Amino acid sequence: VFNKALNKNISVYLSEFRNRYKRLTGAISAGIKSAALSKVKEHFKNSSLFKEKDIKLIERVTIINIFY
Repeated sequence: VFNKALNKNISVYLSEFRNRYKRLTGAISAGIKSAALSKVKEHFKNSSLFKEKDIKLIERVTIINIFY
């Protein structure tokens, strides 16, 4: 994902651990993973999820819930 405030691409990860369980990331379809990544990209492009001052600090994103 491109972080325009930092003028660089940052990594996006899918969390494998949540509370007391392990997420089987291999069992999640590529389409769902792609949709989650697209959503993150959209929020960065539109600056609709984070405040400008926060975007300047974000160097990576970890998705913990892909079903919202």
